[in-house]
Amino acid sequence: MQVNGTATTTKANANGEAGGFIFGKRLNIIKGGAVVNTPASGAIQGDTAFYFMGIKIFSKNYNGTNPLFFASSWEKGLDVGNTIYFSLGPIPMSAKIGARGQAQLGYRMNILPLHANADLTPEVASKVYVQVGVDVVVGGAGAGGELILINNTIPVIARMHLLSDSSGPYYYASLNASDDMTALAGKIYAYVFIYVPAWDIPPWKKKQWDWTIFNHSGIRASGSLFSWNNRLNLY
Repeated sequence: MQVNGTATTTKANANGEAGGFIFGKRLNIIKGGAVVNTPASGAIQGDTAFYFMGIKIFSKNYNGTNPLFFASSWEKGLDVGNTIYFSLGPIPMSAKIGARGQAQLGYRMNILPLHANADLTPEVASKVYVQVGVDVVVGGAGAGGELILINNTIPVIARMHLLSDSSGPYYYASLNASDDMTALAGKIYAYVFIYVPAWDIPPWKKKQWDWTIFNHSGIRASGSLFSWNNRLNLY
C-alpha cells in the first residue's frame, strides 16, 4: 500500500491477496490491486485488476476529467488439491489433500481532483478434505477429521486528500489494515486395515494402521496489522 502527493497531484494504490499452502503446494487464491492518480486539473486516472487462481476475473480502467465513484464485490467457490504418497504398515497409499471453500473480494475506488481512495478487502474461508487411495487390494482404507486451512479477512484502506483548515492547505494521508484470522485448526488422519489369519473363530482378525497427517490446535489472531496517519502542511 502506498500514498503520495504533491501540490498538484495525489496518488494512492493498494494491493491485497489471500492464499496459503497445502503440503508444499502454494495456493494463490485471490489477488487484487487498485491504483488511482488524481491531479488538480486534467485527466483523472484509475486502474484496478483482480485475479482468481492466477486468472484475471475483473479489471477496470478509467481516464477522464469527471470524478469516479466505483465499488463492487466478487466471490467464487474454490477446490484445490495436492496428492501425497506414503505407506501404512506394508501398504503403499496415496491421499489427495485439498481445500474447499469460498473466496471473496470487495473493492472500491473514489477518485476526484486531489482526492484519492483505494480500498480492498480479500476474504477466504476454507477447510481441508482428504481422499485416500490404496495401491493394492486390501480390506479397507479411509480418512477422517476436519481442518480449517484458513479463514481470513484483511481490510486494506489507502487515503490521500488535499484539505484545508485555519492553518492553511495540507495533505492528509493514511494507510490502515486489520486482520481477523483462524488457521490450521483441527486434525486429519488416514487409516488402512487388512484381515490376517488367526487361531480363533472366525479364523481371521483385523489389523489396522493409523497415520495422523496433521494435528494442530490452530492459530488465531485478530487486530490491527498497522495504522499510519500523517499530515503535511503545504506551507
